[in-house]
Amino acid sequence: MRALAQTLGIGTASLYTYLPGKAELLELMVDRVAADQPLPAAEPGWRAGLGDLATADLAAFRARPWLLQVATSRTVFGPHVITRYDAALALLDGCGPAAIEVLPYTLQRALDRFAFGLDLVLDAIGARITAARR
Repeated sequence: MRALAQTLGIGTASLYTYLPGKAELLELMVDRVAADQPLPAAEPGWRAGLGDLATADLAAFRARPWLLQVATSRTVFGPHVITRYDAALALLDGCGPAAIEVLPYTLQRALDRFAFGLDLVLDAIGARITAARR
């Protein structure tokens, strides 16, 4: 946070007006990267589309090594990340029973990671309320 504040020419404490901490900054950065990535076209088929997503993800990881640290620590559910998830699921629409067998696991994993992230956010909010009451 200190390095970012120096780059922006502001005090570190000023950043906390906009972001509670580094984790939230990283979430915004991940969502921004997702916004810059192309969405797959459904026309060539689901395999090609998922391949396009994987290729774009690999390019993003190579261009921004810090993404690997964020990707292993928690799932980010910003609006652009969700758009990419929706595009991936749309590729599987109409694929038959095989896709139906995969989707519940994928959705369960997504819900699990969402709950984990929500729990962290609620804890952070609770901590801020507690600190404000002191």
